[in-house]
Amino acid sequence: MALLGLGLIGCSLGLALRRRGIRVVGWNRTARAARLAARRGAVSALAASPAEAVRGAGLVVLGVPPAAMPRVLAALRPALAARTVVTDVGSVKSPVLRMAHRNLPVPARFVGGHPMAGSERSGPAAARADLFRERTVVLTPEAATDGRALRAVARLWRLAGARVVRMPAARHDRLAAVVSHHPHLAAFALAAALGEPGVAGLVAGSFLDATRVAASPAGLWADILQSNLPALRAAVRAQRRREDLLLRALGGSPGGAERALAAAGRRRRGLLPGGTGPVKP
Repeated sequence: MALLGLGLIGCSLGLALRRRGIRVVGWNRTARAARLAARRGAVSALAASPAEAVRGAGLVVLGVPPAAMPRVLAALRPALAARTVVTDVGSVKSPVLRMAHRNLPVPARFVGGHPMAGSERSGPAAARADLFRERTVVLTPEAATDGRALRAVARLWRLAGARVVRMPAARHDRLAAVVSHHPHLAAFALAAALGEPGVAGLVAGSFLDATRVAASPAGLWADILQSNLPALRAAVRAQRRREDLLLRALGGSPGGAERALAAAGRRRRGLLPGGTGPVKP
C-alpha cells in the first residue's frame, strides 16, 4: 500500500500496519519528516513523488491536509491503476468526495475516511502505533462506491485496531463539527483570553484541560475549520442555545440549576471507562 502524508495520523497508521507485516511505501512533502518516519519504522520504503509512491499499489491512503489534496490528487492520477482503492484520513468529508469525483480515474473506488483520534502534537515524532486502538473510524461510502473497495478500507482500519462505522459524508461533517471542530474553535477562543491582564496568573486545571487542543498546529486547523464552516457555524449556534438554557437555569431556583448541570454531567460521565456509554436524549 501507499501512504501519502507522514504526519501524526499517517505515520501512526504506518506504524500500526507495519506491525501487522504490511509493506508501506511512503511519501511526504518535506524530506525531513519523511526521513524521520522511515527511521521510526512507519514505512518500508520512501518515494520521491506521489506518482512514484502509488505505482503498483493496491490501496492508497491520503494523509495530506485538505488544502494540499487537489494538488496531490492531480499528481498521482496518471500513475493510478483502475483497480487501485483510494481513501483518506481528512476531518471533513464532503469536499474530499467532490475532489475525488473530479480527479480520480475511478471515483467508485474512493472511500472517504476519518479516524476520530489525534493529539495536539504533530508530525512523525508524535506518532504512536496504538493511536487508533479502540477508536472509531468513520467511512463515508456513496451509493456508487465499489463494495470491494469499501471492504478493503474497513479491513485496513481494523488491522490498525479501530472500530469502523459508516455514514453519509454530510452527516459526518455535521457531527464532526460538534465533537471535534467546535471544541477546537472553543479552545482557541479560550486560549485567546490569556491576553487579558491577570488571567494567565490564575490558570489551573480546568482551563488547561479546556484549552489543550489550542496547542494544535494553527495552519492545519485553520484549513480544517474553513473546510467545514457552514456546519461549524451551526454547531456554534446550537452551543450558544445550550449555554443560554444553562444560564437561565442558573438564574432560577437552586434546585433547577443543579438538575440542569447534573444532567449534562451524567452524559459526560457516560463516556468514561466503566460508564454506561453516552446517555441518549
